[in-house]
Amino acid sequence: GDTRYATIFYAVTVGLLGVVWAGAWVYASHGHRLLEPHYPAADIRRITRSVLITPVVFVASIPVAFFEVDLARLIWATLALYTVFFPYRAR
Repeated sequence: GDTRYATIFYAVTVGLLGVVWAGAWVYASHGHRLLEPHYPAADIRRITRSVLITPVVFVASIPVAFFEVDLARLIWATLALYTVFFPYRAR
């Protein structure tokens, strides 16, 4: 059967959850609001980039899924491989 709408729904859901998660991180980290005062600014920037990757990728895959469901899923798989081979590591 056609899984286009299920794929789009999944991408929207993961994208929105990622935006909420990123928003929570940005709120917590902005001005060290909920972080230790000595927490390195470079680590905050690195984590911010890290939490933004997933929602950006999933939201970007939504228009792709309208035309090619398998390509949208391939984009997700690429994200999974990226996180396996380039995991976030605190310094």
